[in-house]
Amino acid sequence: MNDPSNFIRFNENNTKLTGNVAALDLDFKIFGEKLNSENEEAPAYRLFGHAAHKVHLMPGR
Repeated sequence: MNDPSNFIRFNENNTKLTGNVAALDLDFKIFGEKLNSENEEAPAYRLFGHAAHKVHLMPGR
C-alpha cells in the first residue's frame, strides 16, 4: 500500500483540495472547495469528509 497519508493537496488554481488524515484505527478522506465571502472571518474553504471505519471490537471495552 503506497497511498500517502496525512496530507492536503490543492489543485493548480487553489479552488479545490483533497487529502487524507490517518491513524492506526481511522482513515479519514477529506475534500473541499474554496468559498467566496466578503466577511474577513469567514472560512476560506468548505470541507467535506468520509471516514472509512474499520471497527475492531476489543473485549472489555
